[in-house]
Amino acid sequence: NYGMGSGGRRGRADAEAFVTVGQLHEAQEKSDHSNDAIYFQCIGLAYWVVEDTEQAMANAKLALKAVDPDDETFTCWRYRFVSAIAFKDDIGEMIELFGGKVRTAPPFVSK
Repeated sequence: NYGMGSGGRRGRADAEAFVTVGQLHEAQEKSDHSNDAIYFQCIGLAYWVVEDTEQAMANAKLALKAVDPDDETFTCWRYRFVSAIAFKDDIGEMIELFGGKVRTAPPFVSK
């Protein structure tokens, strides 16, 4: 949340705010990781900010697999609850960004 808020205020992602996220994630045993779609989405975004595209993509794909098709999910891309379909759309946009498609900011920052 701090990283997203800091980036929104500055108009760009602040890598320092996201480095710790990756370190904490990597320090945990895999069995201790959350299996929630939002967890994987946030971890993917954190890895992208620190320029680890491989891990960013891997976690975005895990988010797609983890989304509950029958429930709303919070998305860090819009910073609100959305349907499963809208969440998958957000992950699709993130994957495009991670793959090099230029976008200045997530939707919640640009509004």
